[in-house]
Amino acid sequence: MGSGIERIHSAWAEANFPDVKTHYYTMFTMEFPRPTYVEAQDTTTPHDTPHDKLEELDKVGTSWDGIQDAFQPVKDLVDPEHGLVPAEVYNQVRRSKARVVSSVSLIKSVRPWAFFAIGGAHRGAPKWVYLDSLTAKPTTGLTEIAERLREELVNNTEDRKMDRSASQLIERFLNQLLKTETEILPRKKQRALYEMEVVLTHYDKVAKNSNDWNRRELVSHILRLLAVPDQSEGWPDLDNAAEAWLDLTRDVWYKKLLEKRRHFKPLRLKDIRKDLEQKPLGDKQLYQAFSTIKSAQPIHARVVAVIVGVPD
Repeated sequence: MGSGIERIHSAWAEANFPDVKTHYYTMFTMEFPRPTYVEAQDTTTPHDTPHDKLEELDKVGTSWDGIQDAFQPVKDLVDPEHGLVPAEVYNQVRRSKARVVSSVSLIKSVRPWAFFAIGGAHRGAPKWVYLDSLTAKPTTGLTEIAERLREELVNNTEDRKMDRSASQLIERFLNQLLKTETEILPRKKQRALYEMEVVLTHYDKVAKNSNDWNRRELVSHILRLLAVPDQSEGWPDLDNAAEAWLDLTRDVWYKKLLEKRRHFKPLRLKDIRKDLEQKPLGDKQLYQAFSTIKSAQPIHARVVAVIVGVPD
């Protein structure tokens, strides 16, 4: 494999692998973006005092104004009574000033699975990813991941030693993480990248038929941003690429929105596909939008914590 994965393996090979619970701190000390909120049900009775009500709301992750923290499933994992991480372990490592490059925990399992805590690119928000198998699509919802971690780790968890078999399994999961990186993005940006590929492929075909080799070279270069690179190539920031496409097509989308404002259906990105094909974006627009896309550290090189279920 390439240098990115090899560097990770080298760092992990030099690390010690204590009890799986002592590695959870990396998962919980990462800073997440501000949460979205959902309305919570009022479960108090008429006999509750204001103090009792506030304590009850606090236990279920709800503030006094009836707003529930969307990160409550994550907080519950470090709950003193019902969490997976002992309070003394969490408090100890939370205050630690030690710098951890990456942490690995291996446990015995009847089937392979993996959990990753991934640092954000260019100071972006960190992500949690769960892979249910070596071919699974990534699960990124915090609530669902928290539930899966409880299922996998709550009963009779046994540590497993690092060996060649476990190292190969980690490498295969890292490759699956790389292949499915697009699916870790927010849904709107996933769709933006899909529409970007469809429209640019159309531009490439038209340029080929008209022998416009300069335009075809430009379009082909942009399309390569969407391909999984080999180890010798740069790693494009897919999040930035999606954002660039959304910015580039915003005027077309807004014009279409005004035309359809009397309709009740929401305007989707694919609804402007024909407009972009019939009135193509110019070379200058495409160049300005994508020439500044920065390379990002590979996603598998941004893994800061991983738990892997390893079958015997």
